[in-house]
Amino acid sequence: MRNISLIVLIMLIFTLSSCNEAPVDISSTNETQTTKSVELQANYEDMQTSKSIEQSTQKEESQSLLMTTKKSSQTSITNDKQTETQTSSIKTSYASPLTHIWKIDWDNFKIFTQEEVGSDFTIGKKRYVYYSTIYYQDSLVDKDRIDQWYVAKKRPDEINEMENVSFIKDFDITREQYENAFKSFYESDFGKPSGSPNLSEFWEVVNIDLIYTFNNEKINDYYSRDRKKAKAADEWLQKWLETNKPYDSYAEYKAANP
Repeated sequence: MRNISLIVLIMLIFTLSSCNEAPVDISSTNETQTTKSVELQANYEDMQTSKSIEQSTQKEESQSLLMTTKKSSQTSITNDKQTETQTSSIKTSYASPLTHIWKIDWDNFKIFTQEEVGSDFTIGKKRYVYYSTIYYQDSLVDKDRIDQWYVAKKRPDEINEMENVSFIKDFDITREQYENAFKSFYESDFGKPSGSPNLSEFWEVVNIDLIYTFNNEKINDYYSRDRKKAKAADEWLQKWLETNKPYDSYAEYKAANP
């Protein structure tokens, strides 16, 4: 009985002790939860801001790369156009490398009149070289054949054709053969003119580029005593040589112009 009373007493004391403990502070718990929510919200907003900044930076970098690529492309196109323009401005020409020998300075080139040469020499309708024979014919054709040819042939004014053009046609002299003979003769001591072939009719040499066009109309104009007509024919030749190559022979000319 005593033991039971003791146990009851102990339980009563324990119960009273539990009732005296401090109650749970609900407001403190709610405050803690609110603080954590604010922190989480702040962290989320920081993450969103960071993500937005990163996206903005990537967009700016992409735009910058696009602009750089565009500028590079435009620069490349501009450079290509400039190169094309420069290339197109460089004119091609099929003129002979010997052109400088017979090229005429028309502003200073002397064309003589009958009064200037006197009665001892008769000038023709065309300039002197139009009627002259070439000194290097013997290196191209046998002399006996040339002599027979001179006896039988008609004079330039009769057929309206330059002497050298007739020679090339009748003996089928190629341009290469003619140029080689011309160069050898002109570079020899005997062949060098006493005066400049670019300044005087009497020292003028044959324009090989012109005669191998076999265009008698332009050839006759070029060797005219009319300076304006002669210069115009020369300008035509320079333009023609930009897109046309002089024929290698009269046979080639006939085949191309049946």
